[in-house]
Amino acid sequence: TLLAGQSAYDCEKMSKEDLVQEALETLGLIYPHIQPIPAPLESIVTRWSSDEFAQGSYSFVGREGTGEDYDLLAKSVDDQLYFAGEATSRQYPATAHGAYLSGLK
Repeated sequence: TLLAGQSAYDCEKMSKEDLVQEALETLGLIYPHIQPIPAPLESIVTRWSSDEFAQGSYSFVGREGTGEDYDLLAKSVDDQLYFAGEATSRQYPATAHGAYLSGLK
C-alpha cells in the first residue's frame, strides 16, 4: 500500500499488526466475494519519515526539470562510480521497481 501526506505520518504511529489488520479489512471491502481474506505469510512495514537518510522522501522532477535530470543522475563518474535508485530511473521514477531496475544495469 502506498500512502502519502498526513495519512502516511498517521500510519507510522500504528503497530505493524494494526496496519496489517486495516489492510485486510480494506481488501475485504474491495473483494467481498473472497471471505475471509487470507492473512499474509509475512508483512514488512517501512517507516520512511523516521529514516534519518530518506526522511520520507522520493525523487521528483521540479517545474523546470525534465526527464534528462534522471539521466544525469544515472551517469557514471569516470566509469568507476555508478549510481542506482529510483531517482536514476527515467522510465519509473519514484517507484520501488524503478529502483530495482536501475540496479540491474
